[in-house]
Amino acid sequence: MTSPADTASAPAPAAGPLVLVTRPDGENRALGDAIRAAGFDSRLTPVIQFADCPAADDPALADRIRRLDRARGWLILPSPTAIGRLAQALRRRGVDPRELAGLRLAVVGAGSNRRLREHWGREADFVPTLPTAAELAAGLPAEPRQPILIVGSRQSRPEVPRGLRRRGRLVESIVLYETLPCPEGLSALREALGESVRQARPSVLVVASPSAVEAIFGFFGAAARLPRAGWITIGPTTHARLLRRTAELEEPPPTVQSESPAPEAIVQAIRRIQGRLGSRAALPPRAGDPRP
Repeated sequence: MTSPADTASAPAPAAGPLVLVTRPDGENRALGDAIRAAGFDSRLTPVIQFADCPAADDPALADRIRRLDRARGWLILPSPTAIGRLAQALRRRGVDPRELAGLRLAVVGAGSNRRLREHWGREADFVPTLPTAAELAAGLPAEPRQPILIVGSRQSRPEVPRGLRRRGRLVESIVLYETLPCPEGLSALREALGESVRQARPSVLVVASPSAVEAIFGFFGAAARLPRAGWITIGPTTHARLLRRTAELEEPPPTVQSESPAPEAIVQAIRRIQGRLGSRAALPPRAGDPRP
């Protein structure tokens, strides 16, 4: 029989999951607003951050992009972050990306195309049907002697240059920035997950890159120490990385891949996963979960 004291000490489940958005802070505002407008509690817990590499401040960067523009070559920007950071680097050197009309631009997916409109004033000349690096490399309509430049991060996947070189294309790369774990955001994530456990409330992590997945698993150490939560991924590459990582868990968590990076698609993914989380809210925390 349950005593009044036991009843009083048991946390009452909160309504709906706590949604933890782990992208860098500047990319989260519209998504956080959409999640809250849909009636969910949303927290911004960015788990990665970006740091410029020497190329970002090299005067030769702007000259190289201008030469590519004059040659009507291809500029491949593998991520929304690469799009924004290259635009900023060029503007610091007095170059407006909107004036580089000779460049042929290629990006991986719809989210990058939206960022391109914001920073470059136009859409990409090529976006693969499937938003993967391998599909971009296979489908890029570059002529054999047309120059191709990839500007991305130190962690950019090798499938694009490797696939293009197999096709006999001329490819060069610039490492503009690197992706690093964000200690403050990871600590905030741990605190939010602990709060969710104390409230007997389910939580959902939204992750947008393989780097975010690795930062989270690296921070929590052994897979068994990662608190239970549902996961929503943005993009097939991120989803594949998460599945590899969660395969290490004794009980793999619910995972849903958002149909697109658009805020409304992510909200739909939250609704899809919500029904798979209800029975988990009242379960006691496992060994290693955050505790009060």
